[in-house]
Amino acid sequence: MWSYRNCNKSDCYIAKIEEKNGDEKIDQFHYDCGKCPSGILNLSPYIKTKDLTLQNKIKKINMSNVQCAQCNNKPACNADTFFESQLFCWEKEFNKWAATKGKKVCEKGFCFVGINKKEKGIIQGCGKCSGQHNLDKCFNCSTPLCNDETKLPQIKCYQLTYNQQPYVAKAKTCNRIIDSCYIARDVLWRAEQNCGECPPKFKNCVTCNHTDLCNEDSLLPVSTTTTETKTNSWISSTTTKVSVKKESTTLIKGTTHRFPQKSSAQINKHKNIMMILTLTLIIYYIF
Repeated sequence: MWSYRNCNKSDCYIAKIEEKNGDEKIDQFHYDCGKCPSGILNLSPYIKTKDLTLQNKIKKINMSNVQCAQCNNKPACNADTFFESQLFCWEKEFNKWAATKGKKVCEKGFCFVGINKKEKGIIQGCGKCSGQHNLDKCFNCSTPLCNDETKLPQIKCYQLTYNQQPYVAKAKTCNRIIDSCYIARDVLWRAEQNCGECPPKFKNCVTCNHTDLCNEDSLLPVSTTTTETKTNSWISSTTTKVSVKKESTTLIKGTTHRFPQKSSAQINKHKNIMMILTLTLIIYYIF
């Protein structure tokens, strides 16, 4: 139970003490005269607990790791309602696993959460998005602890692998740091769909951005129409004859990805390979 105390100066502070040991925890305010302390304090005279581990913890609380707010505008200004009205933000660097509650009041009036485009990590803190560098999907807010990562949108992509059973694409919610989907086809022209950029192992692949379920099958159809011809030229090293080789490629509308067009002979070859594999499996299971 709190009580009034006469202070030598007009400054007062209120700190929130949060400690935990298993199921036992401390979650209460500590009030005192002066400005927010940063040293080690023994709070055992003010905070009571039966848990021995917690008793030892509160005997040497590092106040620099505690949320604290200070005031000097009127007597007994450091009430619970004053603390709850102060702006604290979640804080996190891109290379940290989890966010922590900011220890000091955010004087800038805004909290932010965004994606570091270069490091591909979530950053949270005090301030506005406009004051940060290399941030994408950034979000501003101005209420206590409002800048949690759930404020960042998540794209959805189709997910499918060639050995998936049943062989049906399913919607997948991607990690918040990802904003693209891809669809690729292997040498047997089987589809793979997922979140992210095209894997380097695929020659035939298309990436799409910022739109849910954009990596649909029609983005990279099995049968395509040539819309652009790429010409590769080379000079023979043994003669002066110049040869020109034309290779048909297809340009998918709305993307910058091209892939070789399959001739009728190549498509028939793939069909024959698939037929042989199917017959082999049937014979294997029969005998």
